[in-house]
Amino acid sequence: MALKVLRYRFIKKLGKGAYGVVWEVTSKDNNKTYACKIQIKKKFNAKTLKMLKAECNIMGKLRHKNVCELHAQFETKTRMYIVLEHLAGGDLYERLTHHGHFKESHVRSIIKQILEAVAYAHAKGIIHCDLKPENVLFETKKWDSVKIIDFGLSQSHSRMQWMTHVGGTPMYMAPEMLKKKYTDAVDLWAIGVMTFELLFGYLPFNSKTNNPLDFLKMAAKGFNAEERSGQGPWFPKGVRIAKEAKDLIKCLLELKPEDRLVAEEAQHHPWFSSTEDYNLEENVLKNVAHRKHDNGFKRFAKHLVEMDCLKGWMIEDIKKILKEYDANGNGTLDLEEFEKALHHLTHHEDALSHHDIQMLFENIDDDHSGEIDIEEFIRFYAFEFCSRQDDRVLKIIEKIPTENNLITANSITKFKNDHPELHIDDEIVDILKKKGPMNVHDFVTNII
Repeated sequence: MALKVLRYRFIKKLGKGAYGVVWEVTSKDNNKTYACKIQIKKKFNAKTLKMLKAECNIMGKLRHKNVCELHAQFETKTRMYIVLEHLAGGDLYERLTHHGHFKESHVRSIIKQILEAVAYAHAKGIIHCDLKPENVLFETKKWDSVKIIDFGLSQSHSRMQWMTHVGGTPMYMAPEMLKKKYTDAVDLWAIGVMTFELLFGYLPFNSKTNNPLDFLKMAAKGFNAEERSGQGPWFPKGVRIAKEAKDLIKCLLELKPEDRLVAEEAQHHPWFSSTEDYNLEENVLKNVAHRKHDNGFKRFAKHLVEMDCLKGWMIEDIKKILKEYDANGNGTLDLEEFEKALHHLTHHEDALSHHDIQMLFENIDDDHSGEIDIEEFIRFYAFEFCSRQDDRVLKIIEKIPTENNLITANSITKFKNDHPELHIDDEIVDILKKKGPMNVHDFVTNII
């Protein structure tokens, strides 16, 4: 397998994440350019490595012009190599913010391509389960080069099969996922949320807290397809959008999955043959740009705190507590043990119901074994609870060096190089390059 690496020329590094690096490579067989993700196996546990291989297996079944194509996948004892289409056109947020202005017709083109990809995947028995703007890229600078990526949470299913695994990004998750009984209709809900966001510049279901369950509970109340003042799960007054666009959103955000359009129907909706076009309001672009940067800052903060917790006081202290609740001493927790341990650690500060805890448990239990190991619990706790502690975030931010009292792309790069154990990726560096230097107060405000 190692010899397969020799079939590629490694041109330049495109990025670095917590689990590996991405290179631009050229195939010696056909001289085409690809993106090669090199994943370091020791940074994965058995479950996540299994999920990564499952993702490659699913992508290997998909061949569609609007789905990122898996060219090759091979591994050595220490690394996994995933060779994908090289998508140089940027992600959806970047396209909209860099374009300067855009029209309803641009959104119409993007959503049509997403629906075509999803209809194809559903016909193959595959639910994406994590559709969101970050998972929509462009192959080129052209608007008609949309590509769906990241099938890491995808599920294979049959038409008559109910899915029970809970996963995805809360702002785009369909409410029936709370009931752990869903079908491929969850992808159509996510597309409905994205369509609304791209046309109006904000999410229809939003929460002032960072608790993922709050987004889902708000979505469970449904979408009101009428015009009202203010922002919320309804159409805002005074915004010029084609009536067909509103009808599509209404049809995709139906609370009952059986009332929602299926992908095959949705891609033939009258909106896609409409010639009506409007320039989208200026604040839409501003809000979209803010959302991209806001997401990047919050991912950076959560990652820092998670890594800090995992290398600090947390591991030994939590292991001691978990051993108290691991009744049979097998190193894993069932749902009852998980609930008791979680209440002990949070001191009821998050007031999670039994139903909420059950949903969290099933989200962590990727292989549906009915048990999670202690390492998985520690990582979950660090990410979901420590990262919401503002004082912990502030203490870490204070460690970042400044230049003339400003946090810059260079100072983040220095911090990253000084602390390789934190596995900081390049996203926050790229954001600061675009936004420019920030004083500590503004930097913290973006994060918290």
